[in-house]
Amino acid sequence: LLLMPAAMLAFGERIARAVEAVANPIVATVNGIAIDADAVRREMVRRGADFLPSFAAPEAKEAVVEELVRIEVLAQKAREEGY
Repeated sequence: LLLMPAAMLAFGERIARAVEAVANPIVATVNGIAIDADAVRREMVRRGADFLPSFAAPEAKEAVVEELVRIEVLAQKAREEGY
């Protein structure tokens, strides 16, 4: 009887992770570090996507993803070098 709530909780956590993965998919991975859709949206807003129509094009979103990947690669390299 006590195992049932724990099993339900574990199941609920799996469901929550699955929902989050659908709502916020990983769009790129750099050496095991994920870049998710929320990170891309935040960067687009930081760059003015709220009012610039140029961000409506898929190419603009892809460019932001590529830039975030470049930043992560540089950050990882800097950490490897001790910075």
